[in-house]
Amino acid sequence: MIMKFTGRGQLQQSGKRLYIRPWKAPDFKAWKDAEDSMLPPRNVFDFPSARKKAARTRKEFGKVIRWNNKSIRAGEGCFCGIFLKKNGQQVGTVGLIGITRGSFQTAEIAYRVFSQFWGKGYGKEAVLACLKLGFGKFKLHRIEAAIEPINAASIKLAGSAGMKYEGLARKKIFARKAWRDMLIYSALCTDLGYKPEPPYIKR
Repeated sequence: MIMKFTGRGQLQQSGKRLYIRPWKAPDFKAWKDAEDSMLPPRNVFDFPSARKKAARTRKEFGKVIRWNNKSIRAGEGCFCGIFLKKNGQQVGTVGLIGITRGSFQTAEIAYRVFSQFWGKGYGKEAVLACLKLGFGKFKLHRIEAAIEPINAASIKLAGSAGMKYEGLARKKIFARKAWRDMLIYSALCTDLGYKPEPPYIKR
């Protein structure tokens, strides 16, 4: 199933203090400022920018937008910037990856708040907005979060957003030169008050 969206604005979801949506060309400054102001990593889950400062250009940002839009059009996933309502500052990223249709109608959520903005509750607000995006706009039935057992902050965030712990997936992801166990948390559309719909299956 490929969702049809005429504009990225259709995918915006808001919280009390922030909103999330796919990047647009005018977001370049917010994107670059966020990359430029990243602090040194504070733990193994706090990654530095993947781009050197000289590579944080409008051309590179255009590639980010095109890749994301292609993923949205293909129905494979959707990444969003997390922006503050008060000034448009980008404080992190959140998205849906690995969207699977047919009898599943599921995806995995990925989220990150840049470390200079930790401790303000932005993560919970962004995750809830992304769940609403997945269930409301993408018509998903289930969204999962896979979290390493040692990532206490992410576990706390998933729980605070109402995601339910389901169990341990053994050696699910290859990270830091080893296969890692992951804890699985999930949310169903009914958890957020959305009506479950039968899956779209192309015959």
